[in-house]
Amino acid sequence: MLDLMNITKSYAAVNTKAPLTVLNLPHLSIKAGEKATLTGPSGSGKSTLLNMIAGIIRPSTGSITLLETDLAKLSEQQMDTFRARHIGYIHQSFHLLPGYTALENILIAMRFANSHKSNQQLPRAKELLSRVGLEHRNNHKPSQLSSGEQQRVAIARALANQPSIILADEPTASLDVANREKVLTLLIEICSDLQTALLLCTHDLSLVKYTNRTIQLHEGSSLLEKEKLTHVSY
Repeated sequence: MLDLMNITKSYAAVNTKAPLTVLNLPHLSIKAGEKATLTGPSGSGKSTLLNMIAGIIRPSTGSITLLETDLAKLSEQQMDTFRARHIGYIHQSFHLLPGYTALENILIAMRFANSHKSNQQLPRAKELLSRVGLEHRNNHKPSQLSSGEQQRVAIARALANQPSIILADEPTASLDVANREKVLTLLIEICSDLQTALLLCTHDLSLVKYTNRTIQLHEGSSLLEKEKLTHVSY
């Protein structure tokens, strides 16, 4: 489903002609429905990698193919549409639109992607909020929600267009221990039910137990190690 080959990302370095390479990834594949954790210390390229998969930034070299689509061949506008329809992105800082209610945040995502008929959008948004336990918060704006509730809205929004893959960048970093467990368990359960692939990015090694594969990026060389490991029962 997702295949990355010979990916590098380099930037011009200050006071030197040699570019600074922040990511060097020979190969990575994610199968449909697979749940994987991406780990590594700060600066190892985790967020850079997620942003490249999402088409937010382009690799310096290499290819990224998702659903048999070469992302490099998409224009910026085409990439925006492709991302909205096929990729759900969950940020650690939620990125909810502050002037809109929880329900409206999900509806806006569906309207942008045009993934559902207009008469299906409201029932779908309400169903997702109910699934994350927030049916009683439909008309609350982000400032009226706790951090855990905001993250659950972000999960519902990421799933609104029935994406093939969810990219979750440190999704529990802003949460306390109790909410971290609730949010991650909920995310894994919903992705499993919908057969949506998940790539969970974190520096917290205690979270690897929630997925059945771990991919580790090493600082500096950004060398990919694979393999892991633990299968989780619910």
